[in-house]
Amino acid sequence: MGTWDVGILDNDTALDIEIELEYHYRAGRSPRRAQRAVLRDLGPLAPDEEVDVWLAIAATEAQFGRLTRLARRKALDLIATGKALRIWQEEAPEQVDGRRQALDELAAVLSGPRREPIAIEPLPPAPPFHAAVGDVLTCQLASGRWAALGVSEVLQHDRDGSPTFVVEVLDVLTPAMPTAAACLQADRRFDRYLEADFEEERERQRDIVASYTRKRIEPPAKWTLDESESPRFASIRDQHSTLSFAIDSDDEMAIARTTILRVNRPPVRAPTQGAFASFIGTLADVEPLLAADFGLD
Repeated sequence: MGTWDVGILDNDTALDIEIELEYHYRAGRSPRRAQRAVLRDLGPLAPDEEVDVWLAIAATEAQFGRLTRLARRKALDLIATGKALRIWQEEAPEQVDGRRQALDELAAVLSGPRREPIAIEPLPPAPPFHAAVGDVLTCQLASGRWAALGVSEVLQHDRDGSPTFVVEVLDVLTPAMPTAAACLQADRRFDRYLEADFEEERERQRDIVASYTRKRIEPPAKWTLDESESPRFASIRDQHSTLSFAIDSDDEMAIARTTILRVNRPPVRAPTQGAFASFIGTLADVEPLLAADFGLD
């Protein structure tokens, strides 16, 4: 964690929390919902982390006039018990006086009259971007060539309601935007890690068959199927043609280079949680991945 001064918000964690809470307020979320969203994103906290997190939440909520009872209680307890000062006494004793003053000032704010919520500019509406299962997203890459992603599932992105797409990478790379017919007929394209996972599964199956043979027992049919017929190999192929990403409402340049083709392409697999990646990032993050892992650039 980077800390540059003694103030409550003068460290990386606190600054991130301030930015995130403001974002949720601008998105129209209540103080309690905004707080829960931030805590969920942070995940489990170590005892030392809880100090900076709850102090930052309380200070930011008070700053915006949205102080919750939980944050007030947590922060005042950390200050009153000395936990909020302990790490400074151990690691930066020369700055203890300045930190104590910052904590006293925060305690005075939290204990004083509740501030009225300040007016805050709402987030701009997200641009319309509505793709459905069966559509194909054709994306112009940085190289100028075009790739195609078949939509197999559409999820609601928790953060701001923007859609998250589970897509299959199609074997398409063209100098101009591909046609609907070309996307409809295209096979899936697999990433470069597929063969390694195939070999691992082959070795696993050989070991299982050998174990049955040593016991003079006929192996079950599922362990002797040809790879083209095996559900296990089909599942591996599914995972290595699939990725997930969100359309970020701020990613206007990436959205501008994407066209939705209504081709009603049937997904070749049922979407699963074990997809190639449960979440990669925004549309802009997909481009280098397509180049590095799928050979599309």
